Amino acid sequence: MTFFETSLNLRIYSLCWILILVYGCSSNLETEKDQTNIPKKNKLVSAASDSTKRIDSTSITLVKSEITSDSSSAEEITSITPIYKVGSYDSTHQRILLMGDSEAGGLMYPLNDYCKANGHDLVATFVWNSSTILNYAYSKKVEELLNKYHPTMVVFVVGLNELYAKDLKKRTKAAQKFIEKLGDVNYLWVGPANFDKDNGINAVFEATASKGKFFRTKDISIPKGSDKRHPSISGYRIWMTSIANHIQNDTSYGFTLNPPKKRGTNIKGKVITANAAKDRGY
Repeated sequence: MTFFETSLNLRIYSLCWILILVYGCSSNLETEKDQTNIPKKNKLVSAASDSTKRIDSTSITLVKSEITSDSSSAEEITSITPIYKVGSYDSTHQRILLMGDSEAGGLMYPLNDYCKANGHDLVATFVWNSSTILNYAYSKKVEELLNKYHPTMVVFVVGLNELYAKDLKKRTKAAQKFIEKLGDVNYLWVGPANFDKDNGINAVFEATASKGKFFRTKDISIPKGSDKRHPSISGYRIWMTSIANHIQNDTSYGFTLNPPKKRGTNIKGKVITANAAKDRGY
């Protein structure tokens, strides 16, 4: 073999090794690139999915203290369609009057959605901020509202401003007086969404209302709003879903209140606000 042939073979041998090294490096780079493109698991979606597994869809009753603030998981909860008890309900047109303290102002919006979806009218809403059962019992507001709007159904929400009240005998007399004012009008007394323990006001209201006519909100967990005292927007929706479920599962009401497909419907009924701190009414 000549010197020229030996030199040529060495060059070819070296070139082959260079090509092998270049190919190996490029393969490693492609592998690393592919790995960087693999999407990471979305922790938020995973958390929301886990939270919905803990929901009882028959009543949208949440595990106590598991949700304490407005969150994406709360939005997941509101998307669940409740399973209502099968009964001989019809779509009898109802004229619904909502009245109560500041929490009535938050329930007004989802209640209006339920009314629109089921052929009912939310004829009026009276939000008496800072009010208690004493204001409704000893003022003329109830009589005035009943005479003006002629409701077939009253939804009454009160108790938030008397969670710490200890004069329960006085509150019992006031509660009885309020019930007398309603006469033969059908009603649901909705207890406060209290995030703190009360001194017995829920028990007073429940004992005063007729059987099945009191909704014990304190037994369900709903998201808090930013003030930590009232429910959040999604909290009011969850609350209203549970109220609607209660109504449809009680034959004493006998009308449909199925979940709405549309939210934020226009409120056509009269909305009246007052402040008991400035006008206690009696």
